[in-house]
Amino acid sequence: MRNMTKAFNFILVLFSFALAGLQPVRAQAGAQIGVLQPLTAVSDVLIEVPIQVVDVTDLYAVDLELTFDPNVVTAEDADPTNPGVQLGIGSFLDAGLVLYNEVDNQQGIARFVMTQVNPSEPKSGSGIVVVLYLKGVQVGKSALLMTNVQLADRTGVEIPASGVNSTLTVAATGPTVSATAIPVVNPTAVVWLPTPALTQASQASLEPQPIIQTSPTVPSESPTLQATQVEQKQIIPAVAANEDPAKPHVTSWLVEHWWIVLIAAGLVAGLGIYLYRTR
Repeated sequence: MRNMTKAFNFILVLFSFALAGLQPVRAQAGAQIGVLQPLTAVSDVLIEVPIQVVDVTDLYAVDLELTFDPNVVTAEDADPTNPGVQLGIGSFLDAGLVLYNEVDNQQGIARFVMTQVNPSEPKSGSGIVVVLYLKGVQVGKSALLMTNVQLADRTGVEIPASGVNSTLTVAATGPTVSATAIPVVNPTAVVWLPTPALTQASQASLEPQPIIQTSPTVPSESPTLQATQVEQKQIIPAVAANEDPAKPHVTSWLVEHWWIVLIAAGLVAGLGIYLYRTR
């Protein structure tokens, strides 16, 4: 029994070291993304607000949300060809599939979700992801807060990242500053994905229904259970390099982590041989 316990502990130690050695390791401690420095603008004058990523590795998809004070500033549209107010897409990532690109001037929320597609390569380093065009409507200071930051690599694995908050101060007057416009991607180069919306039928299914009490009856047939889908969680639509973007990406955990199964099988076989020889 003592030999079996020692052998089992030895196998566990080997298995732990094997897993530690084969786990993917990122060189970065964590990327940063947001408005990197405080900004100053003159009332009723348009200002470009770049949202930049710093020290990222293998970036392929982003899901970002920034909030501002709608009483101090308002967002201008970067793409007049589409309804609503959009952000400009920076040049750090290649134009790809866009799920969200909209600014709500009533709530003061800017949301952007996009992924590159094949044959685009993952991007590393630093650069401008999107540009928000703001105009001061009242003298004051608006916080620019990154309320959601999600970065992903080519396989959809989340990249560690933190948001960088800043401020935009709107003054009544100030010097005229001439600067080169930040380059952005042509809006026609991206592909828009339709945003899921509730239909009348699905809205009706979400409304509370009155409870009707009836006398219990014996069913003549086996009851059929029907499931109604109530909520659908959206994730960053990262597209693999050698797949068709139009097809869903489905991978089995065992297939993706085949090396874990192989190591476990080898260790179990080694344990059996060890116990057989020490009997």
